Amino acid sequence: MAEPRDFAPWNLKWGDDKELGALDWELAEPGGLPLQDLFHFKYVQGYLFRSQPSFKGLMRSGGHVLNYCKLAGISTHIWRKLLLFHLSSRWVQQCNEGDRALAEFFAKQLVRVHSEMI
Repeated sequence: MAEPRDFAPWNLKWGDDKELGALDWELAEPGGLPLQDLFHFKYVQGYLFRSQPSFKGLMRSGGHVLNYCKLAGISTHIWRKLLLFHLSSRWVQQCNEGDRALAEFFAKQLVRVHSEMI
């Protein structure tokens, strides 16, 4: 599935905690894995702005995300596995597409997240 790689104002939403959040569902597909869009947004944003998304920061992405995880039965343990899957698959994708800089970024994030889990 191709990603539009766009960021549109209609994807901005105010959360219950009065914080502005971005929601977009380019990676969503029937039977697909949860949270992949959130991970995609946070890590591509990290790459573009040269920041380091953190696992704890992702967990604080807003009440709506935590409520979704609770309703879907996604524990912290499963959340971490989904994040590792996302980073791994993005690394492979960028290697296959020949984007060495982005592939290197995802590889570094994968190592960092994995080391945070130990």
